[in-house]
Amino acid sequence: MNRKKNHELLLERVKEAKAITDCSWSNPNLSIKTLAQRLRVDRETLGAVFKEQYGERINARINRLRIKESEILLKKNQHKISVIASIIGFPSRIRFYQIFREKNGVSPKEYREREKFNMFSDEKNGKI
Repeated sequence: MNRKKNHELLLERVKEAKAITDCSWSNPNLSIKTLAQRLRVDRETLGAVFKEQYGERINARINRLRIKESEILLKKNQHKISVIASIIGFPSRIRFYQIFREKNGVSPKEYREREKFNMFSDEKNGKI
């Protein structure tokens, strides 16, 4: 019985971790380490059960949410790339570039230029 109760408590902590990542992904201090400390759960256990429940690692989820928002900001073309990196919670521009290129196959600058070209093409072809 005690083991079942512990597992249920762990699942609740994992749900909390997901809710926190979904709301606080832009916090540059958010990581599996800080979540584990906040939720008072072993880091490795939290990571393993989170991946089991949601199909991705916690830090991968945080980065995915950050990159998704960066794509929106890059398309709007209102901020410098270094400012976007800060807005979305990356502690350094270099780390942002690394993760962005890993996810998209191009740098943030190349992505912005490509999207600008695509918008121009869409306008020219009457799609906007």
